[in-house]
Amino acid sequence: MLLKTRAKTDEASGVHFINGSISFASVHLNVYSFAVDGILIDTGSESLVDTFKPFFQEVDIDKIVITHDHEDHTGGATFLQQIFNIPIYINGMSVAACEEDATYPMYRKLFWGEA
Repeated sequence: MLLKTRAKTDEASGVHFINGSISFASVHLNVYSFAVDGILIDTGSESLVDTFKPFFQEVDIDKIVITHDHEDHTGGATFLQQIFNIPIYINGMSVAACEEDATYPMYRKLFWGEA
């Protein structure tokens, strides 16, 4: 595969997090998800779901809060909702954008996958 993915988990001050990265040639992009007090903040990208699965399974998640509608923050939401049936929250200003098919540049689709 042309894209290389990896992830590193850690914990600081009671906050568990995962840093996922996607690389192609000299381009390296990162995304984070944070888990604290039963809340997952952002879900990472669709292209990193398989890499993030162990993290999702080891942290205690009762609800998901997504900071904004970009695909590197929302891409894992479908997986989490289907597998764990966890409620997902996002600011009301972003709901309409999440209900529609996302339109964004091809390079972002290549790296991050679908929103």
